[in-house]
Amino acid sequence: MSDVYKELEQFFLSDREQDPSAVQRLEAWLLADTARVQEFAELLLQEQQLRDRAVSVPRAAAADDRRSAAARWPSYSAWAQFAIAASILAAATVGFLGIPERNAVGPEPSPPLQAAAREVSPTLAYLGRARGCDWNGEPLSEGTQLRAGASLELVEGIAEVIFENGARVATRGPCQLTIDGPTACSLSVGSASVHVPETAFGFKVTTPSGIVIDLGTDFGVAVDQQGASEVHVFKGEVAFQALTAAGGFHERAVRLTESQACKHTLGGVTLEEFKANEARFLWRKQDPLPESELPPLPVRDDLVLWLAADRAVEVDAEGRVERWRDLLSGDNLAAEDALQLNPKNRPGLAPKGLNGRPAIRFGGSDSFLLTPPISSTNEQTAVVVAALRESYPNFQSLINYNGPPQRIVGSVGGRVRPAVFEICLRDRDSDKRFAVCGELFGGFRDGAPKSAETVDKEVVEVLNALPVDHPKIIVFRYSLSKERMSLFINGNLRASDRASLPIAIASRKIIGRHPVLEDNVGGFRGDIGELLLFNRALTDAEVADVSEYLCLRFGLAQR
Repeated sequence: MSDVYKELEQFFLSDREQDPSAVQRLEAWLLADTARVQEFAELLLQEQQLRDRAVSVPRAAAADDRRSAAARWPSYSAWAQFAIAASILAAATVGFLGIPERNAVGPEPSPPLQAAAREVSPTLAYLGRARGCDWNGEPLSEGTQLRAGASLELVEGIAEVIFENGARVATRGPCQLTIDGPTACSLSVGSASVHVPETAFGFKVTTPSGIVIDLGTDFGVAVDQQGASEVHVFKGEVAFQALTAAGGFHERAVRLTESQACKHTLGGVTLEEFKANEARFLWRKQDPLPESELPPLPVRDDLVLWLAADRAVEVDAEGRVERWRDLLSGDNLAAEDALQLNPKNRPGLAPKGLNGRPAIRFGGSDSFLLTPPISSTNEQTAVVVAALRESYPNFQSLINYNGPPQRIVGSVGGRVRPAVFEICLRDRDSDKRFAVCGELFGGFRDGAPKSAETVDKEVVEVLNALPVDHPKIIVFRYSLSKERMSLFINGNLRASDRASLPIAIASRKIIGRHPVLEDNVGGFRGDIGELLLFNRALTDAEVADVSEYLCLRFGLAQR
């Protein structure tokens, strides 16, 4: 057993409540020797790979792995306690380890959904909703893809940056924010409010006077013109590691929980701790729309996306849809606007597309819309009001949770975990009567050629459910906890089957086409009037209520 392993074992077996300096001593011991840093980084990577494997292997094997790991490694909460040291060492470990891209399952590149997808440098974040922004330099548009080193200099206004892992950083001018990596940014001056979901645990914000390390939280950071930093925790917990005048770390990392705050000057020798002032960051919140401007949707708990074609649709000079704004209401207070930056790929707006009501019309030259990364759970309900306009191609995708950068498989197969959630249409008999399918694509058996026989997929479908020019309300409900997935058409349960694949992920949702298939295969040719996503499996009664509301809005019979 190595010295590093022994030290870690002693650390986790110690009574850290009685010895709060244990973390600092371990940090100092590790940092004193680069070989220790390297071994520590390797152990962290092995631990993460064990946890990843426990998610993707069959349940019995996963349980064996967890029991084996538990005998040697601490619980997740214990690792959360140790995340301070891990994050502080991150800069050092980058030089020692090549961390694999977790979303890449095979060597084949995914087809570009937008021109920027061809570039070698990966997209790490996107510019979300921007309000009243005046930029220093060339103005940035909503949906702009941001790569490592990208700097946002905001003179005034409020702009949100959404990372691929689901972390959201709202900034208010004047400020300067730089994208450092997939889980890190730097704030040189100004104010930022950070929301970190579980998928982005350990997110870091570097300031001139220290590093803020997320431990699962919502927090605010403010940096003044002299480089002094303030950290305010609204929910959860962070660690703040202050920098010394010489550029090193202070011996003690400050742990802040809900309603706590601290301040540290550039090169200062003391940390000031005080009560958090959330009022300083109220600007970060986007106000919900007044009820008078919203349709009467009866269920809004755990709603994460609400797109209605008769509200908040922005078109270009040619009448093509550039932005389909997310309606903020209930639990849905993070704007996830569906965009299309490329004019040739924009769908149209049909003012009377669905029984006389507005609809987004897909088809023609490969039209589709993309959301920013949305954190989805293993409990999902997706609702789409759709009408098919053309019977070609035989396979058409309505919504898919594998937007760019897509998770793909190589020529010899491979698993995709979490699995890809999708609602699609299939005309299996070429009779122009499409089956509605709720699908979970999990890749292919390892080492096996890609084929229908080796595919790892769970499907629930309703045959002949969507003839051309017959709009329907489609509800795909998925519950991993109950191991069940179901399809409802116009409020009626039409199919149900067993479910076993995890789907929780932060990903972009693609509306109107398949994310991987080319040559218009998988492109939807029809109208969508409304789309709802919930991070919850709605009850039968809630599905009935939502379906009744939509039937009334679109003049459909609930049968």
